[in-house]
Amino acid sequence: MHKYKTMHNIKRGLWFGFIALWITAANSALAAPEVRPIKFWDDSTPSSKLVPNHSAWQDILDKYLIDEHPSGIHRFDYDNVSADDERKLLEYLRYLQQLDPRQLRKDRQKAYWLNLYNATLVLYIVVREPVDSIRNLNRGPFWDAKRFNIALQELSFNDIEHGILRPFFTDERIHFALCRASLGSANLSAQAFTADNLEAQLDEAARNFVNHSRAVRVQGNEVVLSRMFKWNQDDFGSNNQEVKTYLKQYLPPEKGQQIDRATRVRYQFNWSLNGPE
Repeated sequence: MHKYKTMHNIKRGLWFGFIALWITAANSALAAPEVRPIKFWDDSTPSSKLVPNHSAWQDILDKYLIDEHPSGIHRFDYDNVSADDERKLLEYLRYLQQLDPRQLRKDRQKAYWLNLYNATLVLYIVVREPVDSIRNLNRGPFWDAKRFNIALQELSFNDIEHGILRPFFTDERIHFALCRASLGSANLSAQAFTADNLEAQLDEAARNFVNHSRAVRVQGNEVVLSRMFKWNQDDFGSNNQEVKTYLKQYLPPEKGQQIDRATRVRYQFNWSLNGPE
């Protein structure tokens, strides 16, 4: 039993005052939405000196992220997040939503949106009843529900990814930076994103994911790829060969030759929760 179950009613008021109860649609994970720019967010302040403080998120990552798991997949110890740290994470997310990211430099905006997305999803899992798989929550519009209120604009997870990050930053590496709390997704970064470390972190995230078997695995004449590359073919390639070409930039030459020789391509994804087990 989840250790916070007895506190469910107490925490409900605090949590629902910040964000509605989240439940995910059965079909929401079957295909990624198309890019749909939200023009309101296509603005920045190049001369801005404002630097968001992501130290609270870093503290949470330092305490609860398991980044040396034998599986090679970063795990998060959701069940053992203390009540104090839960409040700290909640206050951090409130702080982010009180900012107007249009008043930031572009690189700081990018880090802002990535941290906001990942930290919010982590808090959601922490306060929920325990689940074995993100797909167990298929009872409502999870990714499209309006959970964020920033500059008087209501946003969903999909709005952030497909309405802001993809159209205005045009960087396919964001898919390796957004963690969807599942074993099949890219690793949750051990470091909070900041403008100073962002480029190096995105490169590292891409290389680490592509070189893990959950992303690319060769079995005889078949190459098994993460369904993430299929869902987001506009970013990685419009057909299997283009996806292979994209992947080869991160793979050692021998592995690149193996996927070139493969005559069949199959896609898969593991929605099991990225818990510590």
